[in-house]
Amino acid sequence: RDPVLSFRANAEHGREVVAKLPGDLAAKLPKGRLTQEQGQKVLTVALVDDDTKKAGPAMLGKYERNDNELIFTPRFALGAGQTYRADFHQPAQLITLDYKVPPAAAKAPPKVVKIYPTATVLPANNLKFYIYFDRPMRGGKELFKQIVLVDDKSKEIDDAWLLDEIWDEDNNCLIIYI
Repeated sequence: RDPVLSFRANAEHGREVVAKLPGDLAAKLPKGRLTQEQGQKVLTVALVDDDTKKAGPAMLGKYERNDNELIFTPRFALGAGQTYRADFHQPAQLITLDYKVPPAAAKAPPKVVKIYPTATVLPANNLKFYIYFDRPMRGGKELFKQIVLVDDKSKEIDDAWLLDEIWDEDNNCLIIYI
């Protein structure tokens, strides 16, 4: 027998919440798409605070009645590692279900695949470097703490970089200036 309230996979939106409507409640709701207000009278879904275990405000999304099911599809995908609470407001009782979204799978750290120029000794007027990564990257000033320039004695040169980053249109190549 199917549960009265459940979170299930949805190919397009990740997860959706399904409430099995008793006959009298199903008869009160129009078939097809419902307004946010109509749907929230019967079913609400909210993010749960990890510390207080209290649910926040009801999420926005799409409500739809198909036969004896009320389906809520959140406007935005549920966040990995977050807990959500569904409240099914039946005439005689409130049914509550908490669901914790599995954490996102860990990815291998990005790799540098090429650096230009490639010469062992660079001319004194070389001003920029190109660093290519194996996947799109996110920029930010903290990346300059990860990239060092060393002299011919392998001593790190302090404040070597102009703190202005330029990325190619795919965010795979970082161009930095001395």
